[in-house]
Amino acid sequence: MMAASFFSKFDYHGSMSDSSPLFKTSHFIRNLDSKDTIEIIKTMVAGRKRADIILTDPKSSVNHCEFIPGNQELLVKDLGSTNGTQVNGASIGTEPYPLKPSDIISIGDAKFIYVPVKPFSAGVTKEELSSDLGRKKLMVFIIVGVLGLLAMFVAGLIWFQGK
Repeated sequence: MMAASFFSKFDYHGSMSDSSPLFKTSHFIRNLDSKDTIEIIKTMVAGRKRADIILTDPKSSVNHCEFIPGNQELLVKDLGSTNGTQVNGASIGTEPYPLKPSDIISIGDAKFIYVPVKPFSAGVTKEELSSDLGRKKLMVFIIVGVLGLLAMFVAGLIWFQGK
């Protein structure tokens, strides 16, 4: 039953879609001053009032910029702010700008660093998952992991009974 629910993520051609959680990158921005970290899970507006990411800097606009997550990349788009949005010190204009890992986003005097987290793939590529061999490889990986956990549990029970 577990295999059926896992493989239900495959479309009718037998391939994994790009929107699958297995291949989706998690996007984080971290404030370099406060060290606060924000996960960008949906399009989020950064600004001074009524925004998803509230900024207290007077140099930031009410609706300054937005972060737009995709499966593999994060875009930042200036919303016509007074002082603009910069990436690594360069103004990005009002078109969506793709961020790279460790890019520094400046919104007024506030600075954020982009930190993407790639998914764990268990050594199985997207192309391999589309094949029977790749599916078998992943299932073996899962079974070995579960057996390893079971062995540690049994060893713990034996150790506790000996005390």
